Amino acid sequence: TAFVLLGGLKNLWHPAWLLFLTIPIYYSLISAIEKRSPEKFAWPVLVAILYLCLGFFWSYWAWGWLVFLTIPIYYMIFAHDSKGE
Repeated sequence: TAFVLLGGLKNLWHPAWLLFLTIPIYYSLISAIEKRSPEKFAWPVLVAILYLCLGFFWSYWAWGWLVFLTIPIYYMIFAHDSKGE
């Protein structure tokens, strides 16, 4: 509904498709909360959305790629060791 409204009323068809990327964000957030495991969250998808928003809305393509550097940092912070501790 939001996609059609943004596209039809505001002619924002191009950036509105980013709304579909919020689906894995929603489900991974629920899973991460239920399992109390931040590593279950789809951080790379959120970073991709952020990068695309930076490019589409503010034309920060040249520097926006730096947000991808947060992916390994995120998983280093929230990684559990293989012993289950």
